[in-house]
Amino acid sequence: MSHPSMSAVSFHSDTLYCVTLNNEPYTAMRPIVENMGLDWGTQYRKLTASADRWGVVMMTTPSRGGQQETLCMPVRKLPAFLNTINARKVRPELRAKLELYQRESDDVLWAYWIKRQKSLHAPKEKDYSTMKLIAALEQVEVLMDKSMRAYRARMCPYVQTMTANAACDDAGLQTQLMRQAWQDTYLAAEHLKLALRHTTFAHETARALKRVLDVPGRMDFF
Repeated sequence: MSHPSMSAVSFHSDTLYCVTLNNEPYTAMRPIVENMGLDWGTQYRKLTASADRWGVVMMTTPSRGGQQETLCMPVRKLPAFLNTINARKVRPELRAKLELYQRESDDVLWAYWIKRQKSLHAPKEKDYSTMKLIAALEQVEVLMDKSMRAYRARMCPYVQTMTANAACDDAGLQTQLMRQAWQDTYLAAEHLKLALRHTTFAHETARALKRVLDVPGRMDFF
């Protein structure tokens, strides 16, 4: 039985790994997580807990020590996953590395895979474009989720402030609470408008994707 072979890909001073499965590039996740200085155990649990969302699979790949099991993710899913990691919540010395991976790692892997595919056989431009656009849509989904969470986070203080305002007899404090409530309402509305813009963009992109590239049923939920 043959097993997929991992190819090493240089990324600044690090090494990433790329492998083809079902005519699509995948990457080994442990090197990426550890290269960024993050805990592999934590990220492994996060990935396997939502395996369908991230499309992760265990692959048996050859190594110097023999066959080994490696958790891999489709490269098109990588940007969306990396954007779930908040740079503000990691140690300051790790932020620059995390942001570098968020900006560039998927492009480097795509470029390597396309070059390798061209050396084996001419890839279908339609297939490549479809996967890249789907990856963009998945990033929009992450942005939508962040915007809606931010909207809900801003609405909670608003509700609490209005409740306190209704029970307060001090006119000065009542005015202060009302001013804060209006500020919270404005910020919440801004987050909601941002979420709606992301939703509109996702819908329009999906429709264009269907028209131009004739994407199969995967996008029918739009």
